[in-house]
Amino acid sequence: MATYHCADASDFKYLFGDLFEGIEAKISDIPVGIDENSYVGSYIDDEGAVVAVCISDLPISAYTSAAITMFPKSQADDSITEGTLEESLKENLFEVMNIGSRLFLTDLTPHLKHRDLEQATALPDDVMAFIKNKTDISVKQLHIELPKYGDGYLTLINR
Repeated sequence: MATYHCADASDFKYLFGDLFEGIEAKISDIPVGIDENSYVGSYIDDEGAVVAVCISDLPISAYTSAAITMFPKSQADDSITEGTLEESLKENLFEVMNIGSRLFLTDLTPHLKHRDLEQATALPDDVMAFIKNKTDISVKQLHIELPKYGDGYLTLINR
């Protein structure tokens, strides 16, 4: 049984609604995997064990990263074309993922914190092992639409 909360679309929209005006989120039934252009935020418990991850495809990584500081959509589009985020967008995505730690928490869950953000090609062994372990986890896939920018997918995985 999972220890942490696995957010649904309304949780995501509530958490990020003030940051991203008009954001829409819904549960996706389209299987979204992890590819080399995805970004993965990892979350750890007080003992340092990975207990949750947020896998963000490149489009929504770029769009949320640009939108949070009102960079133009063209900057996000350039990153998508290049297959990686430029440094300023990575820093912004780190902050989005840090805020996203709330997607796994309620008043009844143990503490966790955002540890790191990596592109899928550079994941630490413990994060990769967590993603591959299909025992006792919750998985939710969300389709996110960001007005004036674009859309993409998030996969939330937690114990």
